[in-house]
Amino acid sequence: MPSSASSYFEELCAIHQEPIRVELKYPRLRTLLESVCRDLTENEGAQFTGLFARLHYLCKKTALSNLKAYQIHSLRVNANKVLHEGLRPSEDDYQYDVKALADTIAHFYKDPTPNKLQKLLPEKGRPQSKSRSRKARQKRTRIAIDHVTSDYIYGIEDEYPSEELIKIRYNVSGVNDQFNATVSRLWPGALINILNFTIEPNGDYLPDYIVLEPDHLIDISAIAECYKEYGDHPLNFLYSKLNTIPNTHYIILGNIANTILDELINERPDQPVLLKQVLKKAFRESPFNISSCEYLPPDFTKTCEEHFDAIKKLVQTGLVKEQIDRDRAILEPSFICEALGIQGRLDLMLDDYSRIVELKSGKAEMFRAEFDHKENHYVQVLLYYAVLEFNIGYLKDRRAYLLYSKHGVLHSSSNLESLTKSAINKRNLIVANERQVAFGSNEDRMILVRQLQHPTLITKVLHDNFLNRYVLPDLAAFYSPFSAATEIMLKYFQEFLGFIAKEHYLAKSGENSYERRGLSSLWLVPLKDKIEAGDIFIDLSLAAPVDPAAEVQRLTFMLSDMGPDFMPNFRKGDIVILYQRNTDKDNIMSQQVFKGSLEGIRRDQIVVRLRYRQRNVSVLPQTSKYALEHDHMDVSYQSMYRGLYSFLKIDIRRQQLLLGDRTPETDDSRQLVCQNFPADLQRIVLKAKQAKDYFILVGPPGTGKTSQALKAMTEEFHADPRCQLLLLAYTNRAVDEICDTLEKAGSGGLDYVRIGGELSCDTRFHHRLLDYQLADCQNREAVRLCIEGYRIFVGTITSLSGKMELFKLKSFDMAIIDEAAQILEPHLFPLLSAVDKAGKPAISKLIMIGDHRQLPAIVLQSEESCQVQDQALRKRGFLDKRVSLFERLYLRHHQANTSPFWDMLVRQGRMHPELAYFPNTEFYNNLLESLDLPHQTDTLPYTTFDSDSPAHQALATNRLLFFPSKADLKHRNIKSNLDEAIIVREILRTVTQLCQLNNISLVASERATENELSVGIIVPYRNQIALIRKELASLSIPELSDITIDTVERYQGSQRDLIIYSFCVNRQSQLSQLSNIIVEQGQYIDRKLNVAITRARKQLIIVGEPNILANDLIYSKLIKHIKLQGGYNEKAFRNFA
Repeated sequence: MPSSASSYFEELCAIHQEPIRVELKYPRLRTLLESVCRDLTENEGAQFTGLFARLHYLCKKTALSNLKAYQIHSLRVNANKVLHEGLRPSEDDYQYDVKALADTIAHFYKDPTPNKLQKLLPEKGRPQSKSRSRKARQKRTRIAIDHVTSDYIYGIEDEYPSEELIKIRYNVSGVNDQFNATVSRLWPGALINILNFTIEPNGDYLPDYIVLEPDHLIDISAIAECYKEYGDHPLNFLYSKLNTIPNTHYIILGNIANTILDELINERPDQPVLLKQVLKKAFRESPFNISSCEYLPPDFTKTCEEHFDAIKKLVQTGLVKEQIDRDRAILEPSFICEALGIQGRLDLMLDDYSRIVELKSGKAEMFRAEFDHKENHYVQVLLYYAVLEFNIGYLKDRRAYLLYSKHGVLHSSSNLESLTKSAINKRNLIVANERQVAFGSNEDRMILVRQLQHPTLITKVLHDNFLNRYVLPDLAAFYSPFSAATEIMLKYFQEFLGFIAKEHYLAKSGENSYERRGLSSLWLVPLKDKIEAGDIFIDLSLAAPVDPAAEVQRLTFMLSDMGPDFMPNFRKGDIVILYQRNTDKDNIMSQQVFKGSLEGIRRDQIVVRLRYRQRNVSVLPQTSKYALEHDHMDVSYQSMYRGLYSFLKIDIRRQQLLLGDRTPETDDSRQLVCQNFPADLQRIVLKAKQAKDYFILVGPPGTGKTSQALKAMTEEFHADPRCQLLLLAYTNRAVDEICDTLEKAGSGGLDYVRIGGELSCDTRFHHRLLDYQLADCQNREAVRLCIEGYRIFVGTITSLSGKMELFKLKSFDMAIIDEAAQILEPHLFPLLSAVDKAGKPAISKLIMIGDHRQLPAIVLQSEESCQVQDQALRKRGFLDKRVSLFERLYLRHHQANTSPFWDMLVRQGRMHPELAYFPNTEFYNNLLESLDLPHQTDTLPYTTFDSDSPAHQALATNRLLFFPSKADLKHRNIKSNLDEAIIVREILRTVTQLCQLNNISLVASERATENELSVGIIVPYRNQIALIRKELASLSIPELSDITIDTVERYQGSQRDLIIYSFCVNRQSQLSQLSNIIVEQGQYIDRKLNVAITRARKQLIIVGEPNILANDLIYSKLIKHIKLQGGYNEKAFRNFA
């Protein structure tokens, strides 16, 4: 905590005195309040989904009086109404709110309001609140819990703050007593939604539903799967999360049944659907899954035929009887319901929401010769029904059905509210368990893990034969790895289970800050903030009418004018959510959402590929406006959970190796086959070849990690005709680079297959994609032969983790992982624990290439919460769970400079020696050597310049420059600096002039040819990107319009001839956000600065506020170094800024 609140008081005073309309000040007041709350909770172990929760926590922690808490919450509510509803507060309201913020800052920091500000504020604060109106019945409200007694839940209401705590009555028979278990798990600060409630004459709130932490969405199907044949315990959710789902013929049958329904709903009268076509399509869509299934019954095709005939009959006659018109059917509609804290995807729904159908390929229950639903299926359809009730509204004639494809039965499911409440209570207990795993101690986690056994999970009385033959063996097999695990292995499991769970929890519902937006940002973040961050397109219109005779899967939208400062934060391949938005009240909860991928983005258009094709084009009306936002998927987390559990079961020698209980081994008899590598690469490739378990290669900037080292290793290993290789990276961009390297390797390129989708792959390599390679395969044997025919497979860690079936068809001698320092250890769990069909490790050896001195993987958790406390683990090198496996193993061996298990590339061919000097000295112990390529020995290309111009003189004669700027506190957001944007503009105006004088073409692309100069701009914040774009546009110089302006994180792995780095720092408190510090052998290394300044090949220009930057040790050193080199220039652009 800062010792003084002076900077916040200064900013509040500046906002208050600025001569602008009151409503324009509220967004800045809210941002300031948010900054204060974040500052004071930065190192708290608690988790907050938004400002309401964070502010409530601080008010309670610092014992702010009820009246003062009401006053500051009133500011929060008014600011939200300004942002969301266009409220124009009165002058009195504004004065009260400014005083509330000043009083709150003074209380939180124990620092009195300065006299200068105090004189501008009213003497008294906002008076006490009026009682809330007592309506007969209200739909919902959100509460932050204060405390719970045997009769009441006490808390503060989000939208109607009061100085008195509200009282919520629970345990009322027939009303909300089904939520007693939920209430027993509440904690101070927890958020709940209460739904369908009344306010009684005495002021008590009486709700029908209580929803715990509603921003933490749980999938409807996952809740339903807690209702198993042996019991309905909420820990079945954790059981399913850890347990790998086998790829059985039942799952394949379910997927085929979905395809059958899809095809028959979309069937045209002149194009009848045949079973043969459906099976071909199903195989074409999932050849990998079908081919890797270990057992398909001999009569599988006959079973598919039975399902086809049953569904066909139902579509042709049965649907009509239930008033389900297939021409009005919507396939796979998705909904997000924040009210209930759930989300899900239906199989079929009518466009007026009156009919919903859920398809099941399994058997229905039989009762007295009548078909009946299974409980888990019934729960699932009831929850979909509830979502429509809360999102869309009550509809008297709405009906829900279960479609059992085996029997062709459409079973009507009545709305049983008691079971719906039971399911929401189950959802709440799941969330409470998730929080316990994420934020509890290791013992808290193990309390839950130890319950994943039959005494807890079996809650029904079962027939002995069913119990002993089917239930007990499966539960015993699941728990046996925990019983067999060593003490150190269990500690490792506990630590990383908590790490993954907390990261997952925060990604879903916590940390909705500017940089860290999770799924809940879809409804928590104001529209203005989304637009500012570029995280939403609104007012989209269809470029052309949708053809009613066609099946819709690809949509083109015309972009609207989002304002001069708007800069979209979307890229090709992003998963997105599309929905109709015609008024400010239309949002992601009130509308059906369509999920898809961004196929293309241009200046005036975007193209969206829907995940599921639609026959009913009325759901996408031409006259409607649309909005597009980012989607979020849990797939990578699912892989990590299951990989961690599988790690308990892997070969004991691999466990011992990675836990530090076994020394890695080498085989000195292995010698090089290829002898044409440079001497340093020969040494490195030989070490990599002789290592039997793993090898670590450190590759500093510009040393050719991929183009040289990975290429040489691949050529050497591929020379052995038996060797099977897996080449992986963290990003698709890096995988593209690997593909490019393979195309150039050997005498004519090396053959390989790429795992992934075409939207995330450079078009040059589309023909290498797995789907393309398998396109002509007609059966399982053809797929197996195709897979066996390739010896190199390439992809991202994430894409491979989604194709674990590969290891049932093929095992690998080694995996070479590029960008390994950016990959968290849990991301590698699926690969480390992968086994082939014989149960042996599917990957024999790991080679990891990376640089831990550059940017690591992004982690949402605080540094403090990631520290490992257990001494047994610390002795084995487990100190910080944010550290990659690459870095952990490097630290294990790095002190032995001649270790056979690691090496370092030192010959760099990117930076001119003058630019390399500082990072080499400060970050690499002077180990880097220049390759003396032409650009590293040439002079700057500006031989002709105006010697009377200080700007020309500075840029033409100095490779390394620093231009000082001034802090900018006038903008709403401190993450922009107009002074720096203007200086950057003038730098590029000068560069353009110098290029013209010297016949040089200025280009935006990464690779520049002779007589070209590539330029890039690095900034820490997106706000600054928009500001610089605006300034550059004012120059009307076409060459500058395409220059890449991006963050350090996005620039990692790329380079330009000239890099301009705008620090954009306005407050000292921002310094910690700008840097990423590690300490190695007493040397402080700023990984973010290292990346930023090592992107430049020929010239580096830095812009920043020197007095603030001087408070950071490394920045201070950098500025001093530039001064010594004569590159510190205060005059060249001062007249413009």
